[in-house]
Amino acid sequence: MTRIRLPTTEVPEAEGRLVALQEGAVAELVGLLVVRDDEDLVAARVGSLVGRCESVIVVDDGSLDGTSEAARAAGARVLRLPAPVGEGAALLAGIRLARELGYIAALAPHREQLSPEDLDVLVLAHLQAPEALVLGVGPGQALAGKEWAEAAALAQGLEPEPYPSYRPPRASGMPGRVERVFERLVETRFSYPWGGPRILPLQSMCRRDIKASGQGVHMELVALSVVAGIPTVEVELGVEPSRHVVTCRRACAALLGRFVPLLVRKNLSESLGMGGGYAPPTNSPLALLLSAGLAVAVVLLGMGCAMKATPVSSVTSACSGGLALSDWPGGGLPEAAWESVRQARAEPVRVEYSVSVEDPTLVGMRRARMAFARDGSQAIRMRVLDPVGIVLADYVRAGDRWELSIPSIGVAEQGAVGDALPRLRGLQLPLAPDKLALLLGPEIMGEQVAWKGGACAVLEERDSQGAVVRELAFDRVDGRWVVAQETLFEGGEARLVVGHSDHQLVDATLLWSHRSEFRDEKRGSQLELVTTGIRTDGVTEQLFVLRGDRSAPMSSGEE
Repeated sequence: MTRIRLPTTEVPEAEGRLVALQEGAVAELVGLLVVRDDEDLVAARVGSLVGRCESVIVVDDGSLDGTSEAARAAGARVLRLPAPVGEGAALLAGIRLARELGYIAALAPHREQLSPEDLDVLVLAHLQAPEALVLGVGPGQALAGKEWAEAAALAQGLEPEPYPSYRPPRASGMPGRVERVFERLVETRFSYPWGGPRILPLQSMCRRDIKASGQGVHMELVALSVVAGIPTVEVELGVEPSRHVVTCRRACAALLGRFVPLLVRKNLSESLGMGGGYAPPTNSPLALLLSAGLAVAVVLLGMGCAMKATPVSSVTSACSGGLALSDWPGGGLPEAAWESVRQARAEPVRVEYSVSVEDPTLVGMRRARMAFARDGSQAIRMRVLDPVGIVLADYVRAGDRWELSIPSIGVAEQGAVGDALPRLRGLQLPLAPDKLALLLGPEIMGEQVAWKGGACAVLEERDSQGAVVRELAFDRVDGRWVVAQETLFEGGEARLVVGHSDHQLVDATLLWSHRSEFRDEKRGSQLELVTTGIRTDGVTEQLFVLRGDRSAPMSSGEE
């Protein structure tokens, strides 16, 4: 038996209010964007909302670039957070600010660039039901809210329209379990519970006890709205929004710890004849009593998840305390700061990694192992092995020469440092080994370094023409400065980004990042390295021997 939840307040007549849509901006509607390091696109995103929203609020979640300045120049009101706090916490901060400014609804496009036609569809739905949570979905995918139309038709003695046959794809693993609990809790289907373009009714959202700090906030908002009896409806857009699913086990466990107590309380209330159409505030004593044990148990089960490293530095937070320039890396001297990075990376080191590769051209995630060794800036070796130890690829650089071997397809290429890797018989690697070596190695690509203007402890490296080729963003760990984020630029655009985290001391001298995530901005591929073992001795020259010619076998070196 399907339970129907009707709106708790009558929807006002839309006739007359629709004139506002024809005239332009809707007075009570504000655009709300949560951004981070989005300097190049934020102005366009703000401009796309100005025509229908009276104003636009941009929440800058600890950006290191000029995102805030670009947003202000585009006419937005900017709420700048000193350090990244997560999409959920940033969204909640924006909701509270919008409510304080007197707005009753916020249009949050999530990560989509909405067309004017799709924007009008969302705004029109808001004008027709200003108290509803409006969710944008793809063509033919609107499910939530159809049961309300069915109930209205039955109440008038009419034959309801057939329920849509579309069923959204269900995630596998832990996210799939979250979705199943979510569906039992809300008792209806949603095409995009994890996120997508939406209009949020601010007064009711501010009254919800929102806890998710990451991307899970979007599903939590939908669940709390339905449980509290807030009308929720999906409207079809002209283009299907991209799907975003939270994959970290810890975030999924937190959502389960949130939803399971609500589900237990709802079932208990209905079994006792107390009804299920409205739930008391989520911070009531009954909710606390039911959720305490379950939330703790579920979250503890998820603590062992391999949470993805976010390639974002918290350097803004590190410097927000008013540190003098003399307290920056290298005593504030950019050359000294760069030299300290070079010296740290020139230490002989051998590392064993677990590797996770995600690439649009691959199906799913690929896992492997990697042995990495370096001795100064002139000798680097990376050998990638499958889980059983078979060599998948071997990259060696010694002096001014490099060599790449991929046995499975018979590739054996050589070249000079600085040469681009050739197209390997149609094979496109997720992340080129020479670029990976460049990010892990200490050599200088450009000819000058300087502190980035307007940013704290962000070092820019420039070539002879003055173009930025690399950026290093520093952070403080246990009182020491470390490189938390590194970006390589090509043609003025960020091409490769690596975030270093989980820094630990090795042999009481070397501070090593035990987790690094590389992202190819152009291809959308990701490579995550997690350190499983590290040595700072025993690296010999033999490890970096190249073949004398193509006919001679390559020395495998000392393992």
